[in-house]
Amino acid sequence: MLRPRDLPIPEDWARADSKFAERLADEFNDALAGGLPGTVMQRTIEALGDMFRTLQVIEQGGEFVKSHRPDEVRELQPRVRDCLRAANVKVDEGAKLGGGETDLILLDTIILENKVLDSKDDPFDQLDPAGWQARRYAIALSQKVRFVCAAYEPRTESALLTLPQRVRARPATRDDAVEVQFVIPYGHGIPSKAGRPRPNGLRRVKPPRGDITSQPRTTRLHPRWNFRIS
Repeated sequence: MLRPRDLPIPEDWARADSKFAERLADEFNDALAGGLPGTVMQRTIEALGDMFRTLQVIEQGGEFVKSHRPDEVRELQPRVRDCLRAANVKVDEGAKLGGGETDLILLDTIILENKVLDSKDDPFDQLDPAGWQARRYAIALSQKVRFVCAAYEPRTESALLTLPQRVRARPATRDDAVEVQFVIPYGHGIPSKAGRPRPNGLRRVKPPRGDITSQPRTTRLHPRWNFRIS
């Protein structure tokens, strides 16, 4: 069983979300009823800490902030790989398994599948296909822990997840295994360009000419923000 206290959570993550370790451990354990051998669990804990640091380094470096859509093979995967190797993590790339070629293998144990997603409010909704691919490679390794890392474009400012929110665990597809998912935003712009999300159902329009009361009923303006209400 994965215990919250065993997770190597960065201090600023713990300050931002004091329940993160407990939530992730619960998701992990719920997905993997059969547990793991001690050596595999230890490598899993190490790999989780390595991925936490990788997400943090990428966030601080801002590589994908202004990227329209990073290339999965030439940009996303090399950046994740280089972050891991810079931390002296053993990473194998492009290994032949199950008749195909993996993305990355961490610590000789955990498959890491990388994907680039379209614009979404919830990127985790799009990760099912990547999970199936990771499953095929994990079967060849006889392992029950799989990682999926995906870049996604937030549709709105509110869809830009905090670092603890970018990690989830869920039951893997069709077998007693766990899939840990990591997401990395791209194309969301620098912090100085961030703005308050617009109220739901409102969109900005030019102010009408003349008296507001002379406008058609379908053109009602919000009295404060000068928006048309859909």
